[in-house]
Amino acid sequence: MDYDYREKKSVLILNAKLKVGVALTVAAHLGTSMGFHGEEHMGREWLSDKSGVRHRGLPRYPLMVFKAKVAQLREALNKARETPELLVIDCPSILLDTAGDDELATALEEMNEQDVDYMGILIHGSRDVVDSITGKLRPWW
Repeated sequence: MDYDYREKKSVLILNAKLKVGVALTVAAHLGTSMGFHGEEHMGREWLSDKSGVRHRGLPRYPLMVFKAKVAQLREALNKARETPELLVIDCPSILLDTAGDDELATALEEMNEQDVDYMGILIHGSRDVVDSITGKLRPWW
């Protein structure tokens, strides 16, 4: 596996107003979705410790978590969507009011994009491009 882990990065940008439990749920949903979108994101499938116990691999590129005000989150999302080489995943707040994927799909189909309230987004791609979008945001911690 020959790559430079500094070439790319992933960022989660979460709405700063989210309670911790909701923020963790949003992060889990976004991370799960990212994992579905290709092996390019993943490091080794298995890691082994000295005892021979195997551990599932983790993503190969750094992942940072930021918090943002609603306007900052939407601005980052719009910039990321304008950049075709980025993987962009969003998590609308309507997720919390729906029961399952079909209900979520139906609810989104009935909304205009400008009315969608986002709890968080994930952006993955070239480090320089991602940094240009997220450079002014504060880390979650």
